[in-house]
Amino acid sequence: MDIAAGIFLILAAVLNVFAAMAYNTKGSLNSGFSNIGDNVDKSLNNGESSNSFSGYRLTGILNKLFAFFLYLSIPTLIIGAVFLFKGTNPIFIVIAGGVAIFAEIVGGIMTKYGPANASGLIGGILALVIAIPLISA
Repeated sequence: MDIAAGIFLILAAVLNVFAAMAYNTKGSLNSGFSNIGDNVDKSLNNGESSNSFSGYRLTGILNKLFAFFLYLSIPTLIIGAVFLFKGTNPIFIVIAGGVAIFAEIVGGIMTKYGPANASGLIGGILALVIAIPLISA
């Protein structure tokens, strides 16, 4: 079961690479379009902005922050998987499991839940289940 949990964490890390790139691109596009929209709005309203594009800017910033979190989660998940294979350092395994679960829950809230979320959730839950007896030992 240790090996299965480690494999799920590595799979979640690989999928997080692509998800982070997608969220970063989405955030950049939202921020860029909000700037373009503000400039068009100012030119149409004689220099006065109605701030109707501020929601896009906020969405862009949130997407970029989540992409940064996903980039940071990748080495955490891989190191957690290595510790699962070795059966050592249960505190870090708990941290990696929590990071995996948190990333999948937030990612599902920001977009939608799908099959890609399963590997992180399963790996995180298995990591927590495996690490609890290791902590008490």
